[in-house]
Amino acid sequence: MSAIIASAIPTGITQDRVEKFFSFCGDIKSIKLISSSPTQSYEIVFSSSKALETALLLNEAELDGTPIKVVEDRTTESEDKPPQYSESSTVTASGDHKVQSGVHHGEDDIKQEEKPKYVIVTQLLANGYTLSDHIINKSIEYDKQQGYSNHFKSFLSGLDEKYIHSKEPESDFNKNLGKAQTKLTDIQSQVQTQLQNSKYSSKLSKYYDQAANHPYGVKVHQFYTDFAKDVKSVHEEAKRLSDIQKAEKATPSSSTPSTTTSEKPSA
Repeated sequence: MSAIIASAIPTGITQDRVEKFFSFCGDIKSIKLISSSPTQSYEIVFSSSKALETALLLNEAELDGTPIKVVEDRTTESEDKPPQYSESSTVTASGDHKVQSGVHHGEDDIKQEEKPKYVIVTQLLANGYTLSDHIINKSIEYDKQQGYSNHFKSFLSGLDEKYIHSKEPESDFNKNLGKAQTKLTDIQSQVQTQLQNSKYSSKLSKYYDQAANHPYGVKVHQFYTDFAKDVKSVHEEAKRLSDIQKAEKATPSSSTPSTTTSEKPSA
């Protein structure tokens, strides 16, 4: 079983907040309060070992300014494959709360547990959580040792093909780009509008250089095409993601909900 014990959690933090924090690691199968005094402890069971690996990296992450403890739960026995979950949460016969991570799986994004660890810690920072540079360094080193997830590599390589189609000569993007090269002033706003209204801008801008900065050279952001170089690069990307979320929140028509520290992963 892919389970952890998260302890030293202040009593003022609700189970829902604990769930939302650990949902950045991946799909959660169940969460159960096992102690509430003097601090809280939870048993959290994930649907995959990859999510467990991420959670263990978060030992000493802070919740409400207090470092928490995260260790693997080795007291549970192996079980059958985890069941498929519906959109709504359910309560098991034992009273455990069964949840999902809140990350949209499908054409808009890749499963949270398939992302490199440094990408996940970047998301946590962007959503207002406090992680020490030591934790960030551990995530970078982990990815260097283990290598990228093949699923994440494939996901990145497919973004252009899905949303920009820059390699297709007859795509609307390239037709407008060709016009822009001959009559830049009149066409520029049209191309920018096309990009801003596309699925790229509304749902996947976190993986791309911003269209406003690269209206005719849209590409996957370099941060996602190579290993994070150092802690500074992670903090810089976290700030960029945070700015994107603030812009989405300020735009009522945006199809992507903004994320705060009280919400589940969206960036």
